[in-house]
Amino acid sequence: MHHRDHPLNILVVEDNRGDFLLIQDHLRESLPECIVTGSSTYEEACDQLSKNSFSIVLLDLSLPDKSGKELVKEISARVTSAPVIVLTGLSDKDFGAKAIQLGAADYLEKEELSPAYLLKSITYNLERKKITARLEESEKEYRDLFNMSPIAMYVYDLETLKFLQVNEAAVNHYGYSEHEFLGMTIKEIRPKSEIPRLLKSMEFLRSKDVWHGKSEHKHQKKNGDLIDVLIEGSIINYAGRKAELVHAIDITEKKRNAQALESAYSRLQKAESIAKLGYWERDLKTNKLFWSDEFYTITELENDDGPADFDKFLALIHNEDMEVFISGYRSLRTGLHSMDIEHRIVCRGGAVKFIRQKGNIVRSTEGEPLRVEGIIQDITDKKADELKLLLRESVIATTKEAVMITESFAAEPFKDRAVFINSAFSRITGYHPEDIIGKSSEILLQGQEDDIAINQFRKAKKSFEPLEIELPTVNKAGKKYWMSFSMSPVPDANGEYTHWLIIMRDITERRDYVHLLQRQNKRFKEIAFTQSHVVRAPLSRLMGLVNLLRKSGKDDPDFEALLQNVHLSANDLDEVIRRIVGKTKMDELS
Repeated sequence: MHHRDHPLNILVVEDNRGDFLLIQDHLRESLPECIVTGSSTYEEACDQLSKNSFSIVLLDLSLPDKSGKELVKEISARVTSAPVIVLTGLSDKDFGAKAIQLGAADYLEKEELSPAYLLKSITYNLERKKITARLEESEKEYRDLFNMSPIAMYVYDLETLKFLQVNEAAVNHYGYSEHEFLGMTIKEIRPKSEIPRLLKSMEFLRSKDVWHGKSEHKHQKKNGDLIDVLIEGSIINYAGRKAELVHAIDITEKKRNAQALESAYSRLQKAESIAKLGYWERDLKTNKLFWSDEFYTITELENDDGPADFDKFLALIHNEDMEVFISGYRSLRTGLHSMDIEHRIVCRGGAVKFIRQKGNIVRSTEGEPLRVEGIIQDITDKKADELKLLLRESVIATTKEAVMITESFAAEPFKDRAVFINSAFSRITGYHPEDIIGKSSEILLQGQEDDIAINQFRKAKKSFEPLEIELPTVNKAGKKYWMSFSMSPVPDANGEYTHWLIIMRDITERRDYVHLLQRQNKRFKEIAFTQSHVVRAPLSRLMGLVNLLRKSGKDDPDFEALLQNVHLSANDLDEVIRRIVGKTKMDELS
């Protein structure tokens, strides 16, 4: 006999006094501690059931005021927490099985009653009631979990694909009412592009008796919106049908955020690559290091997915810069100040890179040092550009030609503003930086009276075209001089002209030398003229005299030879004069 905390309270509904006493004796023999209450009519039984809570009800099928099918239905409806065992006589023997269909837990024939038989039935039905109650409670919990879950859930028939049950979350999320859902198949919440995949999945699931898994799909709401859904499903038996219970988690926003994060990370990596900028971090409690991908790229260290190794990086530091690095890093770790240093590293193969490192210490809200972090930047190209710039500045500063750089304004091309002059400019023009910076380049045209040259200058500035001219001007002291003037527009990285490069050379000495040559040439022309007109006249008379003497002294050979020599000399002199005159004419033409 099972030990019970409380005695059983049993209601016996029996109108035959003899049968009641017999049943009472059987109960007290098999269950000594039980409490037995009797009712002889349906009305009395209802009154007892309304006043007391019974563990079990033994019900005779024939009562004075109600019997048979109606009696069983009414009592079973009133007794929901206790099993009802129907007691039948010989005449009601066939009705016993029907009584179970009407709500009775069991039926016993009165002729076969015994303490053991009665105990067995009572014990069995009480235990079965407990199990049923637990199943009902479990089913209720399941229904509550299903219906009250914030995650969309549904059950569908694996054969017909029809929805069998949906929860409120599914109704709210997809936009269909429960009635609409139960008239649909799961194909109707999939876009057309997903149907072939769905049908293939159904072939797989129909071949399985037990299955649980996850997968991602596209679903379509009632309003046409497409969503990304993480499906978690299990094959179950639902009311005798092979079905799948589905949790549908909307991951649209999660995927969108993940894609945005991935895109942002990709852009960050590109930015780091373009800027040649890496990130590093060191936990001061665990000494654990983190290096970004670009850190490995800059240092050319191997990223073998192992822990970052500070000693490996330290080995790259150029020997001459080791003291600079150690001093800066030590100050950073001790919290004295942030780090901003430049040093060299020697990579594999002996390549030397210039590195800039900036770092700071991160503290907790209580001021406790937590970690040091910073950036590493490859500034090798920048250093090379700085060297080139220094060389250019040195060339510009030391060149003998005057250099002026002006800022141009696209909206007002006639206007410009000097931003740089070299020392040669001051030496040639007399203007010093404080005299010229911020002024227009037209200051160089002071004293210029040639409108053509001024118009050329302004036209070039307007059209951003190079210009090379020679023109006279005056220096700051008012002294005139000649200059060779070269002006070229300078574009920025976008191709927009933003500055002018003006190079000038003092050509006064060259101009003076040209004028000297011109004067000498003029004198030469005058000499040639004198030779061709003054010298040739007496020469002609001499040649005529030779001809006369030749006619009068034909018989004297010596005299004839003398005349021949005079004649040849005169011709040679005439040829020399002709050549001088010819050369003079060629110089005039050139």
